[in-house]
Amino acid sequence: MTPDSAQPRTGSVRGWSLVAAVFALLLTGSLLAAPSASAATGPDPYDPKNIKVSIKRANLDHAVSPNYITMDIIVVNADGTPPTANYGVFLTFNQPGKDPTDNPANCQQEHYNSPDIPLGVYRCTGIISAPGKWEFHGTVNKPAVQLQTVLKEVAVTLNITDAVKLRCESCGLQYIVKGKTFEVFLLQFHVVMAGLWLLLAGAMAFLAIPRLRRTMSVLTLHTLEVRRGFLTSLMWAAFAGTLGTGLFLLGTQTAYKAPYSTNAFSHQKWEAVTRLPYARDYFLVLYGKISIFLMMAAFSVILMMEAARQAQVTQDADDLDRDDDDDMWSRSVHFDEEGHIQHDDVVVAGGAGGSVATAPVQARRRTTGAVGISPRTLWVAAGVLLAGTASIGVCVTLLKYLHELIESTVAATVLGGGG
Repeated sequence: MTPDSAQPRTGSVRGWSLVAAVFALLLTGSLLAAPSASAATGPDPYDPKNIKVSIKRANLDHAVSPNYITMDIIVVNADGTPPTANYGVFLTFNQPGKDPTDNPANCQQEHYNSPDIPLGVYRCTGIISAPGKWEFHGTVNKPAVQLQTVLKEVAVTLNITDAVKLRCESCGLQYIVKGKTFEVFLLQFHVVMAGLWLLLAGAMAFLAIPRLRRTMSVLTLHTLEVRRGFLTSLMWAAFAGTLGTGLFLLGTQTAYKAPYSTNAFSHQKWEAVTRLPYARDYFLVLYGKISIFLMMAAFSVILMMEAARQAQVTQDADDLDRDDDDDMWSRSVHFDEEGHIQHDDVVVAGGAGGSVATAPVQARRRTTGAVGISPRTLWVAAGVLLAGTASIGVCVTLLKYLHELIESTVAATVLGGGG
C-alpha cells in the first residue's frame, strides 16, 4: 500500500473519533444535568400539599344580570406566590340540599384577559334560577387528556337577594321562536305611514320656502298648489297612523315591557327594567327616536302654515276674480324674486291699422294678510326634517341591533340556566 492511499483512511478514522467524542460529551452532560434540573424544579405543583385554593365572588364593575354570578377560584403556591403550572378549574353551584349543576362551568385564567391580574386566578360565571342562598363549589384538577385527577375542592355559600326567579326548570326545551302575521303587517304599516308622512312634510317644505319653490317646474308647482289641501290632510292622516301604530308597538312589541302607561311614567318601573341586559340603552334610543319624531312634527306645522300663506299670496296675485283655480295657470306664468307666481295680462288696444298689443300689465299682489315666517326659520325647519330623518334611521338600526343582543341574552339565559 502506498503512502498516498493510507492518508485518506487515517483522516476518516480521525473524523469518526471526533464524532464519538462529541457524542460522549453530550451524553455525560445530560446525565450530570438531570439531577441539578430536578433539584431546580422545586416542589411538585400538582401535589395538593403544595398549593392553596380559595373561592370568592369576583369584584366586577358591571354585571350582565343579577342572575349572572361570576366567581374567582384562586390557586397559589404554598408560600403564597402565583403558580407557574396550569390547572383544570371548574365551577358548580346549587341551592342547599339540591344536586349541583349537571354541566360545570369551565374557568379560564383571567391573567390572559387582564395582565394586571396575577396568574392563578380562574374566573367563570354561573346563571342561577332564583334568589336565595346558593352554594358555589370550585374544583381544581390536574390537567390530563383523558382522566383528570382532583387536587382540591373549595366551596362558599352566598345569599343572593337581587336575582329574579326564572320561570321553570325546563324552559330551554320550550324556547321556540314564533312570529305572527298581524305583527309583521302592523310593523310594515308603521314604516309605510312614517315614510309617507316624511315625503309629504318634504313637499310642504318645497311649497313654503321661496328658493325651493323656484326649483320646481310650473306644472309641478301648479299640481302641488291645487292639491295642497288634500296633501295637508293626507300628511296629518299619515302622522296619526304613524303615532298610533307606534304607541301600539311600544306597548306590545318592545324587547322588554316598556316602563310606560297611559296614566303616568313609572320611575320605579324604569329602574327595575333598566337593570336587565342592554335595557337602558334600548329604551334610551327608543324614547330618543320618539322625541325626534315629535320634534319633526312640530317643525312640519311651521312649514305647513307658510305653505298655506304662500299659496294664498299666489292665488291673490291674479288680478281678476276667478272661481276656477286652474284658469290662471292657462295664462303666461313666471316667478318673482321671492318665488311667487306672477301673471302677465296682455292688454289689446284698438288703433289705426288694427289691434296693437301694449306692454304687459303685471297683476297686483296682495299687500295685506298674515305675516310670513322668516326664511331662516323655514330653513331651520327643513334642516330639522332632514337631520331628524337621518337620526331616526340611526335609531332604528341601533334598536334592531340591541333587540338582537337582548334576544340572544334571553335565549342564553334560558338554555344555559334552565330558566
